[in-house]
Amino acid sequence: MKWTVQFDTAFEPEFAELSEDIQDELLAQAKLLEIFGPQRGKP
Repeated sequence: MKWTVQFDTAFEPEFAELSEDIQDELLAQAKLLEIFGPQRGKP
């Protein structure tokens, strides 16, 4: 089962201010959560 991961629109301005490396890492983690859901466990 594939999960849907969304960032709240209130987070968009803060996300835009993060460095590109941090943005990439957050998106990568969201993608893993999307694929594995809660079975992924805690980081």
